[in-house]
This record gives sequence, structure tokens and C-alpha cells, in this order.
Amino acid sequence: MSLPVHHRIRAAWSRYRLIEWLILTRNFLLLWGMWLALRTCGFARVRRWCGEFAATSGPADATDERAAWVERTAFLLRVAAEHSPGSVNCLPRSIVLWWLLHRAGLAPRLQIGVDPKSAGTFAHAWVEWRGTVLIDTPQHAARFTAFTETGL
Repeated sequence: MSLPVHHRIRAAWSRYRLIEWLILTRNFLLLWGMWLALRTCGFARVRRWCGEFAATSGPADATDERAAWVERTAFLLRVAAEHSPGSVNCLPRSIVLWWLLHRAGLAPRLQIGVDPKSAGTFAHAWVEWRGTVLIDTPQHAARFTAFTETGL
């Protein structure tokens, strides 16, 4: 038997703190803005814009607290993408995460690669930070051969 709607809403609200709901809302808006920008303006222009608007205040320390923040940021972005209507694929997700981490003073790497074993052209995008694959599994990212330079 299914729970009444008001119980499901209460359960969803209790899963996250208020600040996390605000971050999820921001992530949702950034993901759809990035999806729209990529569809209307193309990757080259979006890449240029991201570079212009990703100025940082300097290198950030790589403490355990910072690592926990990176993991939570990636998790909340993944939640926003998974609960978005329609399809927000790996490229908008990865560009938004790269931009958020770069704005925080970190040095993430946006990786874009192709699967050399696929019959057609199958590309994928992911973000790495300190050798860790974010928003993806290392096993999935390992299937792809990354380009040497994405420009981000």
C-alpha cells in the first residue's frame, strides 16, 4: 500500500536540510541553464563563457573538510540531475560541476572522451578532482579514452 502524498512530501523534505534544498534548487537551475546554453550556443561558446566566469580567488586548501564538501556538491548535483524532468546528460552535469568547483578555488579537470570499442561514436564527459572521478563511477569513466585537452 502506498503512502499518502503528504507523507511522501514530508519524507522527502526531511531527507535534506534547508541549505541542501537551496543548493538542489540552484543546481537544478544551473543544469537546465547549461543544457539550454549548449543547445542554443554550442560547446565552444559555453567553454569560453565558463572560462570567463570561473575566476577564483586563489588556490583552496585540500583539507578533509574540503573533500567532504566536494563529495556533497557532486552528490547534490547528481540528485538534481536525476530528478529533473527530461534528460540532462553527462556534458551539462560535468560542466556545471567543473564550474562550481573552480569557483570554489579548486582545480577540477573536465574530461571528455570516446569509447574506442563502440560501433558508433559514443562520447562521455566527467569531472576529476585530485584523481577522483566525480558524478560517475571510475569503472564507467575508464571505458573512455579522454581527449588530452578540453579547454576547461
